[in-house]
Amino acid sequence: MSFQGVVNGHDALKWHFRSYVPQLGKLTVLSLDRFAETEDTLFFEASVSTAAGEARVYDAFVLRNGKVTHHFTGIK
Repeated sequence: MSFQGVVNGHDALKWHFRSYVPQLGKLTVLSLDRFAETEDTLFFEASVSTAAGEARVYDAFVLRNGKVTHHFTGIK
């Protein structure tokens, strides 16, 4: 889930990431700016460099039985 849309289902997620990741070009993590976790969540903010330029990004993951059930992402 992001402000650009929602992707649901295994096949749709595979298609999304296979088309999205190549658009980024070379991805370099410049810094991990904030990080928090609990037993079933992970949340971070990072500064990255891609083919589109530098950006601050955030991602949050909800886990169940060690697998991601929800992923929230965005660019600041």
